[in-house]
Amino acid sequence: MYKLTTNKASVTNVEKVCQIFDAFDYLGFTWKIRTWEGRNILELKGDDSWPLAVKFDEMPIEEQFDNEDAYFHAQLDVLYEKGDKGFLSLLNELAPYLQTPLVILLSYRDGRTMSQTWSVQPGGKEVIELFLGFDLARI
Repeated sequence: MYKLTTNKASVTNVEKVCQIFDAFDYLGFTWKIRTWEGRNILELKGDDSWPLAVKFDEMPIEEQFDNEDAYFHAQLDVLYEKGDKGFLSLLNELAPYLQTPLVILLSYRDGRTMSQTWSVQPGGKEVIELFLGFDLARI
Protein backbone atom coordinates (compact mmCIF):
# COMPACT_ATOMS: atom_id res chain seq x y z
CA MET A 1 0.00 0.00 0.00
CA TYR A 2 1.40 3.36 -1.08
CA LYS A 3 0.54 6.73 0.43
CA LEU A 4 1.94 9.98 -0.98
CA THR A 5 1.39 13.35 0.63
CA THR A 6 3.03 16.77 0.72
CA ASN A 7 3.25 19.86 2.83
CA LYS A 8 1.44 23.02 1.76
CA ALA A 9 4.05 24.63 -0.51
CA SER A 10 3.41 28.16 -1.76
CA VAL A 11 3.92 28.84 -5.45
CA THR A 12 4.70 32.19 -7.06
CA ASN A 13 3.27 31.60 -10.54
CA VAL A 14 0.22 29.35 -10.86
CA GLU A 15 0.18 29.52 -14.66
CA LYS A 16 3.80 28.33 -14.97
CA VAL A 17 3.25 25.51 -12.46
CA CYS A 18 0.19 24.35 -14.42
CA GLN A 19 2.22 24.44 -17.67
CA ILE A 20 4.89 22.25 -16.08
CA PHE A 21 2.39 19.60 -15.00
CA ASP A 22 0.65 19.81 -18.40
CA ALA A 23 3.95 18.94 -20.12
CA PHE A 24 4.20 15.58 -18.29
CA ASP A 25 2.37 12.28 -18.35
CA TYR A 26 2.41 10.97 -14.80
CA LEU A 27 1.29 8.05 -12.68
CA GLY A 28 0.93 7.52 -8.94
CA PHE A 29 -0.15 11.00 -7.90
CA THR A 30 -2.51 13.88 -8.52
CA TRP A 31 -1.87 17.55 -7.90
CA LYS A 32 -3.89 20.64 -7.19
CA ILE A 33 -3.35 24.29 -6.48
CA ARG A 34 -5.71 26.03 -4.12
CA THR A 35 -5.82 29.33 -2.31
CA TRP A 36 -5.20 29.09 1.41
CA GLU A 37 -4.70 32.07 3.70
CA GLY A 38 -4.08 34.30 0.68
CA ARG A 39 -1.39 32.05 -0.80
CA ASN A 40 -1.42 29.72 -3.80
CA ILE A 41 -0.72 26.27 -2.37
CA LEU A 42 0.52 23.25 -4.32
CA GLU A 43 -0.29 19.80 -2.97
CA LEU A 44 0.35 16.33 -4.35
CA LYS A 45 -1.50 13.21 -3.23
CA GLY A 46 -1.40 9.57 -4.21
CA ASP A 47 -2.24 6.14 -2.91
CA ASP A 48 -1.74 3.57 -5.62
CA SER A 49 1.89 3.47 -6.78
CA TRP A 50 5.33 5.02 -6.83
CA PRO A 51 5.26 8.47 -8.47
CA LEU A 52 6.45 8.42 -12.09
CA ALA A 53 6.53 11.17 -14.72
CA VAL A 54 7.71 11.49 -18.31
CA LYS A 55 7.48 14.47 -20.62
CA PHE A 56 4.86 13.97 -23.31
CA ASP A 57 7.45 14.49 -26.05
CA GLU A 58 9.25 11.34 -24.80
CA MET A 59 6.09 9.21 -24.84
CA PRO A 60 5.05 6.95 -27.73
CA ILE A 61 2.75 8.37 -30.40
CA GLU A 62 -0.59 6.62 -30.75
CA GLU A 63 -0.38 6.45 -34.55
CA GLN A 64 2.67 4.16 -34.24
CA PHE A 65 0.51 1.33 -32.90
CA ASP A 66 -2.05 -1.01 -34.44
CA ASN A 67 -4.38 -0.97 -31.47
CA GLU A 68 -5.16 0.88 -28.28
CA ASP A 69 -3.95 -1.95 -26.04
CA ALA A 70 -0.46 -1.95 -27.58
CA TYR A 71 -0.32 1.84 -27.26
CA PHE A 72 -1.36 1.71 -23.59
CA HIS A 73 1.32 -0.91 -22.78
CA ALA A 74 3.97 1.10 -24.63
CA GLN A 75 3.07 4.15 -22.54
CA LEU A 76 3.40 2.14 -19.33
CA ASP A 77 6.75 0.73 -20.49
CA VAL A 78 8.12 4.26 -20.98
CA LEU A 79 6.71 5.44 -17.64
CA TYR A 80 8.31 2.51 -15.79
CA GLU A 81 11.60 2.89 -17.66
CA LYS A 82 12.03 6.68 -17.42
CA GLY A 83 9.51 7.70 -14.77
CA ASP A 84 11.83 7.94 -11.73
CA LYS A 85 14.16 10.38 -13.47
CA GLY A 86 11.21 12.14 -15.05
CA PHE A 87 9.63 12.72 -11.63
CA LEU A 88 12.87 14.34 -10.46
CA SER A 89 12.90 16.45 -13.62
CA LEU A 90 9.33 17.61 -12.94
CA LEU A 91 10.26 18.56 -9.36
CA ASN A 92 13.36 20.44 -10.57
CA GLU A 93 11.23 22.39 -13.04
CA LEU A 94 8.92 23.44 -10.19
CA ALA A 95 11.77 24.85 -8.04
CA PRO A 96 11.91 28.33 -9.65
CA TYR A 97 8.19 28.81 -8.93
CA LEU A 98 8.20 27.75 -5.28
CA GLN A 99 7.96 30.41 -2.62
CA THR A 100 8.34 27.85 0.19
CA PRO A 101 9.91 24.36 0.14
CA LEU A 102 7.93 21.44 -1.26
CA VAL A 103 8.37 18.26 0.77
CA ILE A 104 6.90 15.03 -0.59
CA LEU A 105 6.60 11.93 1.58
CA LEU A 106 5.82 8.50 0.17
CA SER A 107 5.24 5.58 2.51
CA TYR A 108 4.86 1.96 1.49
CA ARG A 109 3.95 -1.04 3.58
CA ASP A 110 3.86 -4.68 2.47
CA GLY A 111 5.75 -6.82 4.97
CA ARG A 112 8.38 -4.10 4.92
CA THR A 113 7.93 -0.46 5.65
CA MET A 114 9.67 2.04 3.42
CA SER A 115 9.53 5.77 3.04
CA GLN A 116 10.93 8.09 0.44
CA THR A 117 11.16 11.83 0.86
CA TRP A 118 11.84 14.42 -1.82
CA SER A 119 12.63 17.98 -0.80
CA VAL A 120 12.52 20.81 -3.34
CA GLN A 121 13.85 24.19 -2.26
CA PRO A 122 12.64 27.43 -3.85
CA GLY A 123 15.01 28.16 -6.73
CA GLY A 124 17.00 25.03 -5.85
CA LYS A 125 19.19 23.28 -8.41
CA GLU A 126 18.79 19.76 -7.04
CA VAL A 127 16.06 17.68 -5.42
CA ILE A 128 17.15 16.19 -2.10
CA GLU A 129 16.08 12.56 -1.66
CA LEU A 130 16.02 10.40 1.45
CA PHE A 131 15.02 6.71 1.49
CA LEU A 132 14.35 4.68 4.65
CA GLY A 133 13.31 1.04 4.81
CA PHE A 134 13.10 -1.75 7.36
CA ASP A 135 11.69 -5.27 7.65
CA LEU A 136 8.72 -5.45 10.05
CA ALA A 137 9.39 -9.15 10.70
CA ARG A 138 12.64 -8.23 12.43
CA ILE A 139 11.02 -5.79 14.85
